[in-house]
Amino acid sequence: MLLGVERLFQYIHFKLQTYNIIGELSMPINTLDIGTFNYVYSVDLKTSFHEMMEILKETSVSALPVLNPNGRLLYIIDTDMLFNVALSCPTKVRVTVADVLKMNPLSSSPENLVARICNETDTLKDVLMKLHACKGHSLFVLNDEQHVRGVITMSDMLLFLGFSVGAFKKCKWEPVLAENCDFNF
Repeated sequence: MLLGVERLFQYIHFKLQTYNIIGELSMPINTLDIGTFNYVYSVDLKTSFHEMMEILKETSVSALPVLNPNGRLLYIIDTDMLFNVALSCPTKVRVTVADVLKMNPLSSSPENLVARICNETDTLKDVLMKLHACKGHSLFVLNDEQHVRGVITMSDMLLFLGFSVGAFKKCKWEPVLAENCDFNF
């Protein structure tokens, strides 16, 4: 079952109100059992297009953090950026992360990066709000030194809230228009 991001946020909003999960909203995400924090795949500016595609294929992730030699986050490469490169470059043999970023200047802008990250001490509410604002599928979690500590996906959020496809289908609620939905929990 494919669901749009807005529809998923409507479900989350409904679930939070119906089951009174408001208490967890004020808890920092590093105190909750949510997301992937053991190992997050990453690349650097010299990683080849081929290597990136192999990582994406093997891991089923949709985005990779680009780190500097000190391990600090520089950019985020996603599958859309790689798809654009695949269409525009006849030969991808020598294409690196740095080349992909040059070919996608808007996607690699600082504004795009800020929209796709959160801090490990952000509250669950903050993370939900950021996920909704960026209309993305995931946020990379950073520590105070800007090192990637983990990743939280929309799937992680739904699992944390007890989502199941069966439960979603049985919900007795009226969908609301996204512009009328109050995500200020």
